[in-house]
Amino acid sequence: MLAGIADDVTRSVVDPVIVEAGAGTGFYLARVLAGLRAASLRMAGTGPLGIGTEISVAAARRLAKCSPDVAALVADTWDGLPLADSSVNLVQVVFAPRNAAEFARVLVPGGTLVVAGPGERHLEPLRTEAGMLTPEAGKADRLEAGLAEYFTPGVLHEVDTIVTVPGSIAVDLALMGPSGVHLDRTDLEREFDGREQHVRLHIEARTFHPVI
Repeated sequence: MLAGIADDVTRSVVDPVIVEAGAGTGFYLARVLAGLRAASLRMAGTGPLGIGTEISVAAARRLAKCSPDVAALVADTWDGLPLADSSVNLVQVVFAPRNAAEFARVLVPGGTLVVAGPGERHLEPLRTEAGMLTPEAGKADRLEAGLAEYFTPGVLHEVDTIVTVPGSIAVDLALMGPSGVHLDRTDLEREFDGREQHVRLHIEARTFHPVI
């Protein structure tokens, strides 16, 4: 989904610059760039450049190796992005903190912000069975309100599908988010290890454009 969005919004741009804030190990950024590089073979230029920012030094080391097209920067999104004004065609944020003012500053006129996060049904029925935190209602409205000073909303994209995972992966899914501090791994392993789990992946990605 993210690769498709990036292709759509940068299709007419030669050598687009893609930034992912809070990029982790670069899993998403590398795949977006791979899609854009395949598309760029149809155009003149050197191809896309990816810049990932990440507060964790250990994660940034892996981020730097995720693709030859990626530069990794150790930076805290809240403190600002070490990038020039109007230097980026696309900023993507996947389950990571947002700094609307900084995103608007670094985007070129006509650039795009993509924010991806969980939909209301994400990780069910695992979420209920494991006692994970329930997503707050009205998240989409709060997202738009939090960006409104700098961005206008664009298009909503969704992934909504059911996958089957081993019990050990179900345990990791339950523990890796905000719910992890409230849950006990031993209890989860007793409950889920050894049997497959059906898990719903419900992800929403919204595009935004800088206020003119």
